[in-house]
Amino acid sequence: MKGTLDIKAVKEKIKLWFAENKKVKIIMIIGIIGMLLILASEFLPKRDNSDRPGQGASAGGAGEFDVKEYTKELEERLGELICSIDGVGETKVVIFMEQGAEMVYAKEGKESADSVQNSGQSQEKFASDYKYSYMEPKGGGKEPIVEKEIQPKVRGAVVICEGGGSVIIKEKVTRTVCAALDISSARVYVDKMTSD
Repeated sequence: MKGTLDIKAVKEKIKLWFAENKKVKIIMIIGIIGMLLILASEFLPKRDNSDRPGQGASAGGAGEFDVKEYTKELEERLGELICSIDGVGETKVVIFMEQGAEMVYAKEGKESADSVQNSGQSQEKFASDYKYSYMEPKGGGKEPIVEKEIQPKVRGAVVICEGGGSVIIKEKVTRTVCAALDISSARVYVDKMTSD
């Protein structure tokens, strides 16, 4: 039959072509190795990017919040503010946080309240039917969508300064810390720095 291809003849022509063209042979081998590497990468475990800034399981597309960095920045800014008060001098500030950052995740659903009358007393039953919303990044998997991130609350502050022996300076520093951090004066301790 003239219209059909002879498979043996085609194989022979391909072998002959590869034998004559070493460049084509090398390019084909590199291409096959590349495809095998891409295929193999699908079976390797996914890397955890939680140690990189702005990445991690809780990032949800937003930058990851670093409590230690936030606290350090707050201490530095408050220290600069306190140093600008007349008579304070050199200052060291330590801030204590109540808890870490809190993530509020987006959710879909409804909440309902039903009133039930039982033995003359009215009781309300609350029912909720929520499902969390997820996004699917290109790398695969599911990440919850972060609706908002609540910064940690300040529990208290300790200020040690050169002028901390004066009652007037202690009062000024305490008022400044209370106003800056939105905490009560019971949560602020001010003392005099020792001279070394």
